[in-house]
Amino acid sequence: MDANFKLKKVLPDEIVEASSAGIRLKTGKLIPIHYHPREGGRVLIKIVDEVAIALNKEPRWLRERVFRSKS
Repeated sequence: MDANFKLKKVLPDEIVEASSAGIRLKTGKLIPIHYHPREGGRVLIKIVDEVAIALNKEPRWLRERVFRSKS
């Protein structure tokens, strides 16, 4: 399962849509996702951090929730 779908599972009230094209937040902001799947974990961490900053949440807290959640 991709990190953007895990984000939707962890933050269901704050994420309207999570797809391979981007993540749309309840605030109306769209966070585009444009990376090659082979780039791996570093890019996924950047996406999670970007969502955390947009939602005024602690990035470390959100990373732990997303990457420790089960698929």
